[in-house]
Amino acid sequence: MSQQHFETFDLSIENDIAHICLNRPDKRNSMIPSFWEDLPGVIEDIDGNARARVIVISSTGPVFTAGMDLNAFAPKQRENPNASEFVTVPLSTTPRARLRQPSTPWKTVACRCLRLFRGAA
Repeated sequence: MSQQHFETFDLSIENDIAHICLNRPDKRNSMIPSFWEDLPGVIEDIDGNARARVIVISSTGPVFTAGMDLNAFAPKQRENPNASEFVTVPLSTTPRARLRQPSTPWKTVACRCLRLFRGAA
């Protein structure tokens, strides 16, 4: 069995089954930038190296996911008090926007993907 741990999810692969388990129950499994940075590479690795025939996605805690953690994607305040109040980031450069581009691994992955929902979906 192969296991890897990431900031927002754990990955295990056994008997041609990849299991991605969201692991932030204290934050209702909300997605932060590292989720959007790690997940595409994991999916591409599983698919490109034929490590599994199916991907199962589940979560810990009472809910599957609360979605995006808006605090993690909010504009950051500048340290320089003379500068404008916030630093803005164009939406096209955010991890979520990059995941929506045609290179998204979900669109090209050869194996099946199952999601297991816990709590209200």
